[in-house]
Amino acid sequence: MYEQAALLGFYAETPLHPGTGQAIGAVDLPVQRERHTGYPLIPGSSVKGVLRAAAEQQYGPNDARISVLFGPPNEHASEHAGALGLTDARILLFPVRSLAGAFAWITCPLVLERFHRDAALAGLGGQWPAAEAVHLMPPQGQALVGQESSLLAAATSQVVLEEFTFDAKRHQEVDKIAQLIAHSVFPFLAEYSAWRERVPRHLAVLHDDDFGDFVRFSTEVVARIALNDITKTTSGDGGNLWYEEQLPSETVMYSLLLVSPPRRKVNGLQSVADVLGELQRLGLKRVQIGGDETVGRGIVAVRLAGTSMTASATGTQGGAV
Repeated sequence: MYEQAALLGFYAETPLHPGTGQAIGAVDLPVQRERHTGYPLIPGSSVKGVLRAAAEQQYGPNDARISVLFGPPNEHASEHAGALGLTDARILLFPVRSLAGAFAWITCPLVLERFHRDAALAGLGGQWPAAEAVHLMPPQGQALVGQESSLLAAATSQVVLEEFTFDAKRHQEVDKIAQLIAHSVFPFLAEYSAWRERVPRHLAVLHDDDFGDFVRFSTEVVARIALNDITKTTSGDGGNLWYEEQLPSETVMYSLLLVSPPRRKVNGLQSVADVLGELQRLGLKRVQIGGDETVGRGIVAVRLAGTSMTASATGTQGGAV
């Protein structure tokens, strides 16, 4: 039984392709999505595999701590389960082009409500600005923005995202939500200090349906092609051409990390607190998630936060891994 939880934040520094493998449609390699919402996700098994690989690289594949944290290798999987469980990584902020301010991070009440619920499991629910904040529901065609938003088009009260225009309404709760997200999910790295400050000025809360349209139809779709090794040309029949969907850089996602007592005791790993401490000592800053590793896709900065971390989870020095 899991006894503790923490938030694991992911900030995409390069386009991200958590692919499905194949599909029937215009896009040959789409990203994985939730069945009921169509929102993109990263499977929990992928997240866990990436963390395990990072731990094996640092400790060595035969270190006893690997089996305690993530479970033994497949051939010994029946011996015991690992102490860590990972949920699917969910979308939190999605970047879209903006006429003003270069780009906006968009979210919606449904996403915020789920984040609030998950943050409460990680012990961060008390940091939420107000109980009614997660129920902010702008009508379709309206965007809620912060008091000092950089997204408003010059001399207007409108926000232009991609080719769509939204009536802007300033709301103080947007600033508070932005601060919570910036200090609990964004990476705790020196180079991200300016990015955390950027969130309140570039966050827009849209209607659930408007947000759903953007995350379904405003992802990157790139054409890729394979060349003949000798002639450096294509086969000519189009068989080497495929289209691949990617989540853009600056996408922000998060997963719940669930911790149970170690089922195998080794030195330094006797309790849930020891497991969380070991994750902090692992010192993860960046990992690679999804496909196309050799062409620079899927580089994400990582952040671990929660009240069970040794430092304040929401302050400027909180819960960093």
